[in-house]
Amino acid sequence: MEKQIDHVSIEIKQATFLILRLLPNKVWNVLAEYVDNALSSSRIDRNELKKKGNYKFVVRIDVTDTQIKIYDNAGGINSKEFERALELANLPTNKAELNEFGMGMKTSSVWLGDLWTLRSASINETMERSVEFDLNKVVANEIKSLKVKSVKKSKDLHFTEIIIKNLSDNAPSTYQFDKIKDHLSSIYRIPIRTREMQLYFNGVLLEYEEPKILKAAPYKSPTGKAIEWKYPIDFPLGKYRIKGYVGILEKMSNNLHNGLSLFKKGRVIQGSHDEKYRPDVLFGKDPGSALYKGLFGELELIGFEVTYNKGTFRDIDSLEKVMVEVKKLLSNPKNNFIGQASNYSRSNTKQDNLKAAQKLIASFKKERKKAPLKEKIKQLAEASKNKAQNKINREHFRKAKSIAPQIEGEIIEFGGKKFNLKWSPISSSSIDSLFSIFDEGTKKGVNTIHYKINLAHPFFSKYSKIFKNNYDPIKDLIEAFVIAEITTAGVVKFGDKIRDNFNNYIKTI
Repeated sequence: MEKQIDHVSIEIKQATFLILRLLPNKVWNVLAEYVDNALSSSRIDRNELKKKGNYKFVVRIDVTDTQIKIYDNAGGINSKEFERALELANLPTNKAELNEFGMGMKTSSVWLGDLWTLRSASINETMERSVEFDLNKVVANEIKSLKVKSVKKSKDLHFTEIIIKNLSDNAPSTYQFDKIKDHLSSIYRIPIRTREMQLYFNGVLLEYEEPKILKAAPYKSPTGKAIEWKYPIDFPLGKYRIKGYVGILEKMSNNLHNGLSLFKKGRVIQGSHDEKYRPDVLFGKDPGSALYKGLFGELELIGFEVTYNKGTFRDIDSLEKVMVEVKKLLSNPKNNFIGQASNYSRSNTKQDNLKAAQKLIASFKKERKKAPLKEKIKQLAEASKNKAQNKINREHFRKAKSIAPQIEGEIIEFGGKKFNLKWSPISSSSIDSLFSIFDEGTKKGVNTIHYKINLAHPFFSKYSKIFKNNYDPIKDLIEAFVIAEITTAGVVKFGDKIRDNFNNYIKTI
């Protein structure tokens, strides 16, 4: 018989706690929820805590194989808040602080373990309270309330302590400890920076490594006055407001310091440590570019909503509009940050050179194994014997027309002789030489030397991902060869033979 339904239940079943265990999350975001609660408590009770003289706000997170302990000496959980502390989504009285959803401690504790205890003493109250949550018992017996134990205390005593045991598979393992420390110090860089909070992980005081900002002359005026490349941001966008700065790194970074960190209420929501926010509209799509690796910043997004676990912002469309406006500010010709980040040239450090050398050696070994040097020398010897072909190559090069306006060089003087050096780019797949030099004679005491570079040479195709149509390094290198040849012509015989051998050898690379 069909049943008449007048009401349906909206009660949250206790098995919901099991579902919380399955929610995707990152362990540093989970641990951050406890820090949010502690920070919020310290701010709410700031005036009372200041009365304690040399008071310093401290949060300690200690993780072992068997338990996780989170302790803070903030104002504690008062009697009114303690009543709602273990209810899911029961919003705190003060929603202006970081613990705005009333979810953090419950979801985090269930995510991390089966058994956890909350113990807290609120400043200016006379009772210390504790409660134990056993996930398996709560679910199996549909337990709706938990017994609170209370003991008398001094009004001056204040703290909150959470101990989690019977850890789940989500609990942090030893190999994650360094990354947890890096993310937590990045998320809470502002309260760490201002000394509002001392945050410890397994006894280590966390500090935030401040990226160094580029101080240099504009790339278009390299001899000009050096400036600090840090652009202050503060503008409204509809119901939102964006504050902070965007800067250029002194040293480019592959994934650690480059990129944006987005804040809400002084806490990183998106872009902590090595997970920076890098929108295409601002950073481009090439992770190898100087712009992508050199731009960074911190932006406080006021009015934006965040996800329940504070891992990302929800207003994606509005966030993209913000980035478009930031791009406009940074592209202003008056202080072209985008141009500076894209074009400023930095010198490599010794450490950079060491990494490059190690990579070069590995590549060299791999290349030599695939193509032994003796085989290349054998090919070179055979090509060198073919004098007729070398002559034909030079003649084809001579007749090849420039694909761009010819570059007239300046007059240089060396060894009592004057030279006019000019060059042309050509593009001919039928010419297997990379470059060639032509003496166009002497006029009024100036010897004109014309060199051409073949941009269709296989060498450029092989390294196209590196060059990305920027052949300046090769042009400079070839120009050095040309200068070396013409300034030693009276000393070194057969300079053209060295050039032929170079062109013949580079075909084997």
